[in-house]
Amino acid sequence: MPEIKPLTPADIAKLTCPPGRKSIQHPVDPQVPGLLIEIRHTGGKTYFLRYRDADNATRYHKIARSMDLSLSAVKKEALRLRSGIVLKQYPGANKVEKEHCMTYGEFFEQKYLPFAKPRKRSWRDDEKLYTSRIKALFGDTPLNRIGRHDIQQFHGALKESGLAPATADHYLGLISRCFRLAVEWQLLEANPAAGLKKFNQDNSRNVFLSPEELQRLIHVLDNDPVRMPCLAVKLMLFTGCRKGEALHARWSDVDIESAIWTVRSENSKSRRTRNIPLGTPALGVLEELSALRTGEFLFTHSRNGERLKSIDKVWHRLRSEAGLPELVAHGTRHHFASMLASQGVDLYRIQKILGHASPTQTQRYSHLSGTALQEAANSVNDYLEKALNGKNTS
Repeated sequence: MPEIKPLTPADIAKLTCPPGRKSIQHPVDPQVPGLLIEIRHTGGKTYFLRYRDADNATRYHKIARSMDLSLSAVKKEALRLRSGIVLKQYPGANKVEKEHCMTYGEFFEQKYLPFAKPRKRSWRDDEKLYTSRIKALFGDTPLNRIGRHDIQQFHGALKESGLAPATADHYLGLISRCFRLAVEWQLLEANPAAGLKKFNQDNSRNVFLSPEELQRLIHVLDNDPVRMPCLAVKLMLFTGCRKGEALHARWSDVDIESAIWTVRSENSKSRRTRNIPLGTPALGVLEELSALRTGEFLFTHSRNGERLKSIDKVWHRLRSEAGLPELVAHGTRHHFASMLASQGVDLYRIQKILGHASPTQTQRYSHLSGTALQEAANSVNDYLEKALNGKNTS
């Protein structure tokens, strides 16, 4: 067996994780048995001491990240810990952050999801974030071995991979929320993601399709043979409803005669029931849907009559055919609100129609009503002019 040579700081700087591996461990110095450095595929490097506890089980104790402590200091700390182990004084024995720490995957599936399901309407979104990217990287890693730098690198890598900054922030938010609960439930001492900065780019840009863009989109929606997704998009475009509200709508929620659609509280993001007025274009959509009706829901599968649960796959194709590859389905809601604002509808009524819980959400459309606001200002000027000139203003 070849002799294991002590690593130097220069050696450690050159260490990398092989392709296809999440992490590797490398012995640091034969004179300090059990001292290892873990090199992760994200580039992070952390020193650990491997030892056996009173039950002869192998344990790992984190000493420090390579960037936080010099190699000589790490060796001194490892030797100090080994001296304590000889005396049955095991590292972290009196800490909340114990050796028997569950993995991130175990925590998410056994603790977080059962907690979130009855409390968070969007828990399925959290589950998707976890299964799509977080699980592969952190799922098998104990909570107490996920460091702040690891999370920062993961967050940055998401943006570099092409994800929108706001989407990358959703991942960071979920990770931080999980660690915050782990601390609250006394499974960890500290949240390594606390205070990490999000990209926080303004993702609230307004969508206002030009007349030409709107014509192209309507043409595609009117002529595509897959009718249910097309009609769902049209209803969103003509009412400003959310995608989930449309796909959960029942015929019993619609009063054609009064031209009112009642969105149930269980289907509303704000958990409040609201009424959406139906204009002529929206009533036209309902008329076509009525001819295709196969069940209690407005939007159903043509094969079995069950509720249509997603339009995403068809929508990707439709928007490309319309020459609008960047238009997300939620953009139809923004366009509807923008149309209202540009036609002089006041923000209070836009807020009520859209179901915004706070007027702050509606403020983004205020600049689009410039013409209507100018007309309102001019009317005040007319009033003042008459008043100052002594004319009757009644």
